[in-house]
Amino acid sequence: MEIPYIVTPRKDTGLFNSKIAIWLFLASEVMLFGGFFSAYVFLRIGADYPWPERTLPVLPGLINTFVLIGSSVTVVFAWAALKMREWRKFQIYMWITILCAGLFMVLKGVEYSVKFHHQAVRLNDYSIIEGHLGYEKEGDEYVKDYKGHKIEENQIVIEATKFSFSTVRYHGAWVKSIADQAKHHGATVTLAADVKAVTKEGQAEEVIAKAGEPLTTDLLSKIRDAHLEARKHNGALRTAALRQEWKDAKAANPDASSVELAPNVNVDAAALAPKLLTELPTVAFNVSKPVHFLFAPRDIREADGQSRLRDDTVVEGKLLASPMGFHYVDAIDFQHLAMKAKEKGIDPELAIDNSWLMKNDAFTREIWAWHRGETAKLEERLLKEYGLEKDGKTPKRHPTWKERYRVGWQDIAKYSEQKNN
Repeated sequence: MEIPYIVTPRKDTGLFNSKIAIWLFLASEVMLFGGFFSAYVFLRIGADYPWPERTLPVLPGLINTFVLIGSSVTVVFAWAALKMREWRKFQIYMWITILCAGLFMVLKGVEYSVKFHHQAVRLNDYSIIEGHLGYEKEGDEYVKDYKGHKIEENQIVIEATKFSFSTVRYHGAWVKSIADQAKHHGATVTLAADVKAVTKEGQAEEVIAKAGEPLTTDLLSKIRDAHLEARKHNGALRTAALRQEWKDAKAANPDASSVELAPNVNVDAAALAPKLLTELPTVAFNVSKPVHFLFAPRDIREADGQSRLRDDTVVEGKLLASPMGFHYVDAIDFQHLAMKAKEKGIDPELAIDNSWLMKNDAFTREIWAWHRGETAKLEERLLKEYGLEKDGKTPKRHPTWKERYRVGWQDIAKYSEQKNN
């Protein structure tokens, strides 16, 4: 069956199916992005925190917008040239489109790379400090991990003495990393005790792995296989026993419903015990001496004494103080703190003076004193240029919330220049 209006247009509209499909696609895009912009408007109107206006650089996005529009125009020109059998023009327009695509991806790569390496910390008092994390140092030298790489300060450091691995959920890469980190510090991670199990029905326990064997994925795989085989065997026994219990209950009470019988239908665990194999859900390893192990924050739920990785590995040991420190600070933001203070009827300036940063960091005190002076100058300039309202008291223009309670990287650079000069 031939689909109409693919080659020849409709007589009443003069359109092909492909043309109508494109317009339907564009209409759906209008609705999709209309929804996005509507959501943005409602989020901005209802935000209970300072909206991050003028925080990201606008220029790369602005350039990319025009690059994207330009590429959409040149690809249409290329299509039109192809229809007119102007091969050379088609090649030129397509190369321009490809160059626009390359430029777009380069600018996007720059934007994302910058943000991936930019960090921000919100303190308990709602103060925010932005900057870049450094690398651990001993003196003037960088500390290297077991791979020879510099260690970023955003790491969870645990002085571990024992690990307990889930035999079914352990992550091989993390197992290897733990063993390599221990080796790097001159320690070993070995099996804490003999792993004994009944692996065949009716037989005595046998040693699957001996105490002192080093931690490897092969060792964990061997224990896992024994555990899964035992779990499969035991599950089959329990299912068969439960099925038989139901049959017996039905035979003894043919008129009773399943709901009535259920409370009295149970597997006889004592009768099954001699037939069960040993399941090994976890296995413990000792560290020969306490050493520092590094974990990414996203991989571990840390706590002093006992922490847990995402694969259910339990790490026992002392949680050490974070070495994290912000280097190349490029913003200090008190907007959220000021907002919370105002909600409680507290003077925002007083709340800022009592913040942890102001009390504990000399640089913050210095630059904030400078920033207050700059804000006062801005208020004077706005008053001079725009004057007062009709009441003769209220200035027509005043510094924005962002200008009053945030110091950005441009401000820090200006402060440094003035200080050095």
